[in-house]
Amino acid sequence: MESAKYFILVGALLFIMAISPGMLKKLPITSSVIYLLFGILLGSHGFGILSLDHLENAKAIELISELTVLISLFTVGLKLRLDLTDRLWLLPLSLATLSMVLTISLIALLAHFFLGMGPGHAILLGAIISPTDPVLASEVQLSDPNDRNLRKFVLTSEGGMNDGTAFPFVMLGLFIIGVEGQDWSLGQWVYKDLLWAIGSGLLIGVAWGIIVSKITAYIKVVRNSFYLEDFLTISSIAVSYGIAIQVHGYGFLAVFANALTIRQIELRRTIKRSEHPTQDLPDNVLSFNEQLERIFEVVSVGIVGLLIDFRTFSFDCVVVALTTILLIRPVSVFAGTLFSRLNLRDKLFLSWFGVRGIGSVYYLFFSLNVGKLPGGGEALTKYTLWTILFSIFIHGVSIKLILKRYGSKKQEASQSAVAREAPEV
Repeated sequence: MESAKYFILVGALLFIMAISPGMLKKLPITSSVIYLLFGILLGSHGFGILSLDHLENAKAIELISELTVLISLFTVGLKLRLDLTDRLWLLPLSLATLSMVLTISLIALLAHFFLGMGPGHAILLGAIISPTDPVLASEVQLSDPNDRNLRKFVLTSEGGMNDGTAFPFVMLGLFIIGVEGQDWSLGQWVYKDLLWAIGSGLLIGVAWGIIVSKITAYIKVVRNSFYLEDFLTISSIAVSYGIAIQVHGYGFLAVFANALTIRQIELRRTIKRSEHPTQDLPDNVLSFNEQLERIFEVVSVGIVGLLIDFRTFSFDCVVVALTTILLIRPVSVFAGTLFSRLNLRDKLFLSWFGVRGIGSVYYLFFSLNVGKLPGGGEALTKYTLWTILFSIFIHGVSIKLILKRYGSKKQEASQSAVAREAPEV
């Protein structure tokens, strides 16, 4: 009987997803707000139809959020149709590295001095809620591979990168806490969890992207046959992620690099007017992947709504959430774009849309499942979920208004063209 309730939940959420696009056009909110509210209404603080314990269901929640992020990262990689030699890539790279480290550090300091957390827990909280989300930020991401909006490109590519670059600091926090034993050193962390895990993840993603592109081109052009894009999407994600995990690399980076490589190969074939300029693998795969992404977004955000426990609400939750969104994010963005030629308007836009979401859910439950955290990770769970809730509502109710105030698509495209000539980061 309990399983029947979950089927009802998924079915109801998918129904809302199906009818919401037309309805939301007239409402000043995003779909993620609707999904979150629906989850809350179904939970113990609403109609009490479903209950979800974060410890008892930790494995299942980790798996669902993991799949959601993987599908989203693959989608993001396919949308980024900008040559890797373009200096504009330095902007999101700076945000995903320099700004990411600064964000983690500032949140860790807040957690240590304001919340009284130990160093390990403080770093872990910072790493969990620092990444911007590639799942819930669709309104401010590139709409398709031909979208040339500067701000959306930076936010899209940053979201694709920083879900992987946050992972080393999750591991650092866990090591300091001691869930994997005390036998570790800073040098070991730098080599194993920073250099090796990032490098191997990127290398595996690039290699598998090349292999997939060459095989599909051979099948289509040389053999004059066809392939099933739907299965290709799932297999490409699974193989690149699985191999990366097997060699202790970061699977998120592998999946993102895999999709980005497939898109880059298509781009180079088009630019060079090669023998086979009509290669359409990335676009065919992207269409199916976007449908998968929407389905998993609905389920994942609904789960967040079910997990929210209003009895844990406190003034501390408000401080952590609002400080992260309204202060730490802008400071880190301005630091990461300090030497760029972005104007103040662009920097403010990037500062505001640092949406927290499903990536943070995954890191939270990954941490809970790695080992028994002191106190069951109750503090980490509370601050993470309330930060996500505040982020979804704050960004969800402001995004359409801000996009309107930032001008038409033609104006944005014009600004992007100017800015692309200027990056100095």
